[in-house]
Amino acid sequence: AAVAPVGGGAVAPLGGGADPSTEGVDSKPPAPSKRTQVVQTELDALRSSSGNLAKSVRASKQEMASGQKKLKELEFNIRLKEDLIRELVRSGKDAEKMNKKYEDKIEQLRKESDRAKVELDEAQKALAGVEARGQQEQEEKQRLQRQFRKKMEDAKTRVSSLRRQQRDTEVVSEIYGQSRTKASTLTD
Repeated sequence: AAVAPVGGGAVAPLGGGADPSTEGVDSKPPAPSKRTQVVQTELDALRSSSGNLAKSVRASKQEMASGQKKLKELEFNIRLKEDLIRELVRSGKDAEKMNKKYEDKIEQLRKESDRAKVELDEAQKALAGVEARGQQEQEEKQRLQRQFRKKMEDAKTRVSSLRRQQRDTEVVSEIYGQSRTKASTLTD
């Protein structure tokens, strides 16, 4: 009859019937040998080690997948920051050009303001001269006064407009300077 290992390595007959050669003998299985016990212990250790190794492999694969995901995220963040730095450099150069343009505009407005002041002074002197010369006719005097007042109003309006433009340009230049400072802080 064929035999199969049972439990602790003992051999029992297959087929469910009694082995004719063992009839009348005590049917208690023989005690496992020391070698069978050692082999069984080693098998148990190998099974346990194999299970631990499989768990370790799964954990390593999960850690590797997590590490690869973090690596991809870091690569993505690095690309974003590189793009941001390139944009900041480009913006910085554009900002320098704009700053120069605004400085030139402020200087131009200052010159126009100075010219308008000179014209205003000349008109005031002309009016004073007209008023001092009492020999001119009243109509001529009134006409000149109207012209003078109109010139004065035009000059005042122009000076006011130039000052407003100058203030606006200075504000824009200041905002630009602040954004350049922030941009250089971000790139550091």
